[in-house]
Formats: sequence, C-alpha cells, structure tokens
Amino acid sequence: MGRVWVCVLAQAGAAVTTDTITRDAILRTSEVTRTAGLSRATLYRKMAAGTFPRSIPLTDTAVGWLASEVNAWIAERVRARDARIAA
Repeated sequence: MGRVWVCVLAQAGAAVTTDTITRDAILRTSEVTRTAGLSRATLYRKMAAGTFPRSIPLTDTAVGWLASEVNAWIAERVRARDARIAA
C-alpha cells in the first residue's frame, strides 16, 4: 500500500480522534484511482471538468486528495444510482 499523508484540520485545542484522521487523510494518486475506480487520465479529466475534487499540492511534484472529499464523491455516485433505481 502506498503512503498516506495526514492533514489534521482541527481547531487549536480540539481533540484529534482516529475518526478525524481517517476522514482527513491525504491520499496519493494510486490510492485515489484504486478507491474511486477511475484511471489516472479519467481522474484528471474529471478534475478539469469540475466533477471530481481538486488535488492538494504537497510538494513541487506530488499531489494528494482529502479522503473525506473522495469518499463524499463516491457517496454522491451511490445516491445518484439509488435515485435512478427508485425513479
């Protein structure tokens, strides 16, 4: 498994829990393509179209995505599917 960077977005003095870290983990490209089920080209195409969360620059050559945003995108795909089935 690839590296997972952690971005803690808690206010000063707030407790940092395992749940916070899981939701706000920064996923690298390989984890995002595997998790979202998209190829790298499709991932970047969807980002350009505004239909996938934008990446976060980590260094001059590395980017990542917040796990919470990727998971929200997946959850929206499931809601859209369920809405079509119910209609």
